[in-house]
Amino acid sequence: MFYFELEELKLQDSYQPTLQMIENISDEFHLSNYFGTISTAITELLELLQQLTTSENPSVLISFIVENTAFYAHIELKGAHISFPLLFQEAASFKAIQALKLLTDEISFTKDEKAISIGFHVKQGVQPNETDKVKEQETKVNINQLKDNQ
Repeated sequence: MFYFELEELKLQDSYQPTLQMIENISDEFHLSNYFGTISTAITELLELLQQLTTSENPSVLISFIVENTAFYAHIELKGAHISFPLLFQEAASFKAIQALKLLTDEISFTKDEKAISIGFHVKQGVQPNETDKVKEQETKVNINQLKDNQ
């Protein structure tokens, strides 16, 4: 399991650092096939929070966990009073909530209802260079086996 955390950011300034972190994690763990889904879901959530927050300086703490077959994002809103479970019940018809439900595999809330965790089932890919090396090794083995069999 790998854990990554962004420093506390103003909600309005959180988009670019969050997308950069997702991109870095996607590159590191060969999750480029999931980058669009993950980044869209998290951006939708941040935009929804921005729209619904009436506080003057709300901030967010965002962290990520990468496991063998899962990617989790945990977002905690600070300086604003939004209950995430209530938001998902009362605003179920909002396009952002519907998008989150479609794009994510898991949604959970903290006991104090001030944070949300969203999960994605992922399969880490193999870099093309590694695949080429494996194929090259297999070819050499096959050629050597042919020579030995003659």
